[in-house]
Amino acid sequence: MLTIACVACLQACSREAKSPDAAHAPAARAAVGPAPGAGDSVPVSPRAVVGRAPVIGGVRPIVALDARGEQILPTPSGVPILDQYLLTFVPEVLFVRTGQSAEFRNSDGVLHNIRVRVTGSNVPAFNIALPTGGIYRHMFDRTGIYDVLCDIHTGMSAAIIASSTPYAMIADAKGNFVFNDVPPGKYTLTAYLSAGRRLDRDVDVGEGRTEVTIE
Repeated sequence: MLTIACVACLQACSREAKSPDAAHAPAARAAVGPAPGAGDSVPVSPRAVVGRAPVIGGVRPIVALDARGEQILPTPSGVPILDQYLLTFVPEVLFVRTGQSAEFRNSDGVLHNIRVRVTGSNVPAFNIALPTGGIYRHMFDRTGIYDVLCDIHTGMSAAIIASSTPYAMIADAKGNFVFNDVPPGKYTLTAYLSAGRRLDRDVDVGEGRTEVTIE
């Protein structure tokens, strides 16, 4: 599961995109994983876990659903992508699963670097230069939240959330969340709130829709 290091990280993860043009970056269209704040605005499958978590001080919670016991969760079918486009990281928050490679791209016409470190520390994950059209892959082997920076363009920043489960997202502004196509089984639902708080609840998922409120 995740460890929330500080309120500032949650606030950074809850931001809206800085530039509407950045949403049209090539990698943004190909990015894999749950969109931050998808909430009740996304289609709901017949076998979904749907619920709500507290929103405190306007900070949307990070919600994760992880299996209890030896249940094997599905492996994501695509590669999560973080692009650099119009001097912006796209998306601003990228979800990856531990043991899964993520792809980093430069779709700008200028040289960038990508410096990734564990949030709240100087522990580096990697620091590489990425020329125009460059691609770099990295596998995250530990759960947590990572800061992403470009030292060449200091106004650029993003966050990576690495989780042991494919079911992780940022709830919407009302705290709503949806996890589609969850296999039946026993799970733990965790909501990471501001000020380092977290809430846990055991959830039994059946063949139909499962509704849960965590508070």
